[in-house]
Amino acid sequence: MGDAKGDSGQFFTPRVIVQALVDAVAPKIGETVYDPCCGTGGFLAHAFRYIIEKKPPNVTTDEMAALKSRSIYGRERASRVYPICVGNLVLHGIDEPRIWHGDTLLDDEFYGDLFHDAPPNYDVVLTNPPFSAKFTTGTQKYAFESKDTQLLMLQEVMDSLKPGGLAGMVVDEGILFKGTASHVGVRRRLLEGFDIRAIVSLASGSFLSAGTGIRTNLLIFERGRPTRKIWYYDVSPPPGAVGASDSGGVWAFTKQYPLSEEHFKEFLELLPSQGTSMRSWTVDREDLDPNTLDIKGVNPHPPVPPITGTPEELLEKIDDGDRELDAALAELRKALAEE
Repeated sequence: MGDAKGDSGQFFTPRVIVQALVDAVAPKIGETVYDPCCGTGGFLAHAFRYIIEKKPPNVTTDEMAALKSRSIYGRERASRVYPICVGNLVLHGIDEPRIWHGDTLLDDEFYGDLFHDAPPNYDVVLTNPPFSAKFTTGTQKYAFESKDTQLLMLQEVMDSLKPGGLAGMVVDEGILFKGTASHVGVRRRLLEGFDIRAIVSLASGSFLSAGTGIRTNLLIFERGRPTRKIWYYDVSPPPGAVGASDSGGVWAFTKQYPLSEEHFKEFLELLPSQGTSMRSWTVDREDLDPNTLDIKGVNPHPPVPPITGTPEELLEKIDDGDRELDAALAELRKALAEE
């Protein structure tokens, strides 16, 4: 959606990330789903399809009618994207997409007829706010003012959840650790009023298919009770993956080794029990720095490079190591004798 003047325009969420986040949040029939910056409607379409695929066999006609006409809600500002979103959702089987056209952060409505009966809060919120946009117009809508659009959108998501409602969103990693008063204030509110179910750290390159290499995280949280512990999961290429990028042991996705559904398989298996593995770990709320409330995830399990080579080659490496060790010991003995 760029132009000739160099504006890179909008980019949209890779489908594999949308699907993983929808699978993690698992919306159900009878629940309302909302995206405050829905773009072309990817999260809403996937959520609708997920509900259809997982619906119980005894679902009623009224429940299906409600799903297709009074369950899927969104907001979109871009005038060129808005009609694409509505058309996309209709083609996916949603008879009445409740999509509001306007600026979510300012409540500046361009066209709101499709949204006239929208509820004030929702059971499920799924979204990927703009990454680099800066908010320049003053507003008193949110408790913590900021020029960071993502920080304002995080507050929008928090405000939009029902008690017991579940949110899944993509966030720039800076949201988790930046030290401004607004960032710390929002994180404090998040920790005290919401239960963070999971923070998924996505390696650099996860959004390459969308035109950016920025480092991102998936943030999943429930409204209604404070966070006692945070479960983390690291999604990154395995050490030594052919085609992946390696910078000092920090592995990143590339066009030759892109992010795929396989990278989320263990995450989705461990999420219900919040189990521990080489890619997952838990941090107690009490262990966070009370001043910064930094919740950025750093995997405590160092990656282990794979063992490669034939048995003969591995034995030769062992012999080489033994020879180096013998030489070093000989030098040490010689130095001690001279002293």
